[in-house]
Amino acid sequence: MDDPPSLYLDPDYQMAQGWPFTALHQACDGNMQALLYLAFVVSNNGNGPEALRYYRKAARDFNNLEATWWVIKIYEYGLWGVDADLVKACQWMKNVLMTIESTQDQWKHPKIRRVVIVNYGWYMLGFTTSARQIKLPENKRDVTDGLKWLERAVEMGEGYVAYNLWEMYMTGEHPKIPQNYEKATKLLQKAAELGDGECTYLLSVSYMIGIVPVDEDKHRFWLKKAADLGYEEAVDLQEFEMNVEGHGFKLGIQRKAAKKQIKKVEREEGIESVLTTDDSTKCSNPSCEANETDETGLFKVCVVCRHVKYCSKDCQ
Repeated sequence: MDDPPSLYLDPDYQMAQGWPFTALHQACDGNMQALLYLAFVVSNNGNGPEALRYYRKAARDFNNLEATWWVIKIYEYGLWGVDADLVKACQWMKNVLMTIESTQDQWKHPKIRRVVIVNYGWYMLGFTTSARQIKLPENKRDVTDGLKWLERAVEMGEGYVAYNLWEMYMTGEHPKIPQNYEKATKLLQKAAELGDGECTYLLSVSYMIGIVPVDEDKHRFWLKKAADLGYEEAVDLQEFEMNVEGHGFKLGIQRKAAKKQIKKVEREEGIESVLTTDDSTKCSNPSCEANETDETGLFKVCVVCRHVKYCSKDCQ
């Protein structure tokens, strides 16, 4: 590291700032604690460029995760007068990820690891920062690498990541992530196995309404697990099914439960229903005359709007 500006070597200035005289010399000699201390002090005084210098040296020379975290945050959010630079933030995030891989994920601070993994993954897919609404330039994105780390986050128990990836695979709205029901369901199942209530419930519904091949046993297994986890929608659906005569997997059960889920989405997203009634059995394609029957089962709900339903892909 270059010597700090002469102003900082002035004992009177150090005393005015509350710094021990030895801290700067220790930092220049490569003392990690002194580097972190000085970075903390200058950042509290709003001097981002100096804080960044000290944090970067501690991160590079000592592979210190706390220092690396602050380098990432400074670049990611443009703290203390430093211009935000998402490219540099992601480069430092990648350093963390490479260390995780080379050390079999033995670093301390698991919360920091999770945040870095998740944020890096979303940035690689082209999503924005929460604070500055800036995106990684398209030529710096890597969807394959981003998905790899987001799926790692799912394996670490980040259920909300599984849910968001499930939506992307279901809708196919991301320009570089094609629609893939099988992949979407596998992500739900992984999150469900790790105890995420919402994903467990959605997996159960998937087996009920035919997003994957209808399977009564799997539907009931995952529904019970979701209810046992305390997920309210699962508790309500389980109670409803238990009150149906014969406990069968009949069309009426499928329709009412599916419509309840659709109505919930409609309320949350402010969508006005285009279905004629809650008991509508007709394909939503105006030119199609097909109707649901006990033999055909419930038509598949459109996964883009979750609002209308079709008897086949040709009608969608």
